[in-house]
Amino acid sequence: MAIMILPRTTDPGGNSTAQAQLQTVVDDVLTVVMIVYGEGTDIERAIEVIVGRATAKPQIRRVVWCPDPTVLSTKQKTSYFRDNKVAVSIGLADQIATELDLVEAQSGLSVERAFVKAEAQV
Repeated sequence: MAIMILPRTTDPGGNSTAQAQLQTVVDDVLTVVMIVYGEGTDIERAIEVIVGRATAKPQIRRVVWCPDPTVLSTKQKTSYFRDNKVAVSIGLADQIATELDLVEAQSGLSVERAFVKAEAQV
């Protein structure tokens, strides 16, 4: 299970590339997505847990890491970003199913629940 890492604002074409990549993953009608925001050792630990839970169903679960949320379009921020949260699960209806803070994102049980809730979204 690979993780998609979105480019940063400072990367050449970073904003437009990141926006297109995220939208492509979210628009895939056969997958649910967990988007992780930010960077640092705590976020890296959360990513380990999230990727670990995504491998339970690699055919339908995707993980996107967005270290620099400023690359997102205004619409994407409104739709898929929440203040004081480090991860969100996006369900089959392309809407947030669950919002996770740092503690929840580092808990395998919380992450699994977020994926399951996203999978149940129609």
